[in-house]
Amino acid sequence: YLLNENLLCQGQTVLSYPDYVLKPLRKGLLEKGVNVVVPAKYGKGYRLLESGKVNTAQASSISGAEKEGVLIKTLPELDFAFLACVALAKTGQVLSKGYGFSLPELDLKTSTIIHPIQQVTALRSGLEVDVWASPTELVSQLR
Repeated sequence: YLLNENLLCQGQTVLSYPDYVLKPLRKGLLEKGVNVVVPAKYGKGYRLLESGKVNTAQASSISGAEKEGVLIKTLPELDFAFLACVALAKTGQVLSKGYGFSLPELDLKTSTIIHPIQQVTALRSGLEVDVWASPTELVSQLR
């Protein structure tokens, strides 16, 4: 659902959590012409995956991003961020894994993908997403 919506256009740049569950989304974004930034696996910094310059199938994985992506020290201007989460409340709050990569303090629109079993009525969390998609629906709180 996320790739079929007009949330992003060719040439835009997004930040993606490195989690495996987001690999198909990263691949689809690159195929759509969207640049993807992921955290670098080793050391500090990020990997910039430029659409049209990387092998999308390889670059969408974390090990492939290390080979295909350009190491950058600071984040470029971003249009969206894609998070991985453990659970999502119907109000948009998400529960993260509690370890690994976490979203930098940025004023960005955020999104996640979930399985319906991950949806709960309420969560006590300070982290919210603007858009989420499951195999059966897309919910947007964008104004």
